[in-house]
Amino acid sequence: MESVAQVVSDMIGQRISMSVPEVLLISWNEISKIRTYDIDEPSIGVQVGMSGDIEGCVALFFPPASAYYVIDLLLGNECGSSSHLTEIGGSALCEIGNLAGSFFLNYLAEATGLKAMPSPPVLNGSALVTRELQGVLRGSGQSDCSRAFVAQTVLSYSAESVDAMFFILPTHESLATILAALKKSGKELNGGI
Repeated sequence: MESVAQVVSDMIGQRISMSVPEVLLISWNEISKIRTYDIDEPSIGVQVGMSGDIEGCVALFFPPASAYYVIDLLLGNECGSSSHLTEIGGSALCEIGNLAGSFFLNYLAEATGLKAMPSPPVLNGSALVTRELQGVLRGSGQSDCSRAFVAQTVLSYSAESVDAMFFILPTHESLATILAALKKSGKELNGGI
């Protein structure tokens, strides 16, 4: 995520900092642990599929106000100019989702030796996080996700903060593959990553 902050900083020519105060590995019935983001409110989401040795998807969700703020920063608009999602604004958010997904998959590939490739980003301008997660985590098939990694992300620019949630949703088999590869490489400590 720090790499994403650096790229965004380079894109707008201003310093953007990013913090990830909390990372959780959750199942569907543990979604209530997400306390810093209202997952029942409509969000703007970008989803990037994963393929190769690791399958599933990563998703980045913004509350609308945060999404519009990011769009204004990326497009060089005066902050507060955007109040709805336009085609160019959606493209800007897709690029952020694409960067976040690609940097994560590159890091995961380096850490595990597993091959993971991103698919083109898909924008959902009226995503309900709980419904999106329900579709992935509560699926009935053997290969559906049983757990997800969730990272609260806070982008800071000047005195403003922008909230986002980054979800890593590997299939059940891919999660087992990731954890086994991390354990083998010695990067898993006491059951945590």
